[in-house]
Amino acid sequence: RWPPAGRISGRLDRRPPPPTAPPTRPPPPPTPAPTPPTPPTRPTPTPPAFCGWTDPDYGMVDNLSSLMMPYDYKFEDVTTGVTLRLGLCRYAAAAACGPDVTACQIWPSGQAIVFGRNFSFDRLDEATGLGSQGTTLLMAGGDGGRSVAMHFVCGGPQDSLPVYAGASPTGQHSIVWKTPVACPTPAGGRVLERCAFYDEQKDLRFDWHSLRSNTIDYVINDRPNSRQFLFNFCNATVTSACGPRVDICQVSSAGVATSVGWLVSVMGLIPDPI
Repeated sequence: RWPPAGRISGRLDRRPPPPTAPPTRPPPPPTPAPTPPTPPTRPTPTPPAFCGWTDPDYGMVDNLSSLMMPYDYKFEDVTTGVTLRLGLCRYAAAAACGPDVTACQIWPSGQAIVFGRNFSFDRLDEATGLGSQGTTLLMAGGDGGRSVAMHFVCGGPQDSLPVYAGASPTGQHSIVWKTPVACPTPAGGRVLERCAFYDEQKDLRFDWHSLRSNTIDYVINDRPNSRQFLFNFCNATVTSACGPRVDICQVSSAGVATSVGWLVSVMGLIPDPI
């Protein structure tokens, strides 16, 4: 039966409560793995601020500094996968080349042969058949006497690129780059723009912009040879027959126009073969 209201049924349990487990400390975080040391790297030499040379015989400067890049110039044989890597006025950046190397040849296996350990400049040799205005950059001191000759020829468009020209039996790679950057300027002066020049030594500025014409060309008649020469100052020729970006052209008696050259510096015209 249910107990009467107000009465407690059963006995009061006076036993102490069971002991509780002591608090546990959380486990410590795992010890991080030690960071492997960074392998040492070969310091990259600071490239010179000026890349070029002054011709002592002619007092002319070839300044190639604008062609310097933080990466290597790379030429690849698509058939074999062999690449030629070189730095312009600095050491090659490719790790496979090794330290203090200006030019090297790398096989797909990673094997490398050094083609240059230094560099020097000289006047472009006419014997190369590339003309006489320009500079040759020679990277020498390679394995077994190997070397790289990079010929910078005055002329060509502003956005031109170097072209691999082959290898000699003596183990010298040849590269040709026709660029206006290779056109010499007088030592002590600098070209301000296409038709002005400032001589810093004599503090003289020469400016031919007032001679520019946008409507007609200047004409020189060569009557004995039945031809005319059309030219302009600070501008391409206006006569459409001469073609684009031509500063002087020859027009025969039959009206056939042939480009003679274009202005690449204030020092003169670069000839085209007639």
